[in-house]
Amino acid sequence: MFKKVLVVSLMLVLQSCATYKYAQQMKMVSFDNDLTEGKSAGPVKGEDCTWMVLGYWLGGQPTVDKAFTNAMNQAGGMESAGFGTGGRGQKLRYINNVNTDSDGFNVGFLGKQCLTVNGLGYL
Repeated sequence: MFKKVLVVSLMLVLQSCATYKYAQQMKMVSFDNDLTEGKSAGPVKGEDCTWMVLGYWLGGQPTVDKAFTNAMNQAGGMESAGFGTGGRGQKLRYINNVNTDSDGFNVGFLGKQCLTVNGLGYL
């Protein structure tokens, strides 16, 4: 009995040490030190995705850093995979009202895991 309680306790402790790769309702994320008000670029989205085929992940785990870089460059998630999709050209200076989400699917033989950054971008 004691051994079962110890195993369950250990499992609960190890699960509580997980770190989350996303955040909600961040007021602002700046990419430079310019504090002047910028021109609105409208809603922006950046994502970093990883695919899984037959149990093997193709690339590293998605990171918030890559998702923010794609949002800053106003590019889609394909840039993180090494493909150029021709973003809008200008880099963002900062993003307001930032939300990051984790999304994806897994059907056993095929899966996709993404981290997405959404917000209001400023040039």
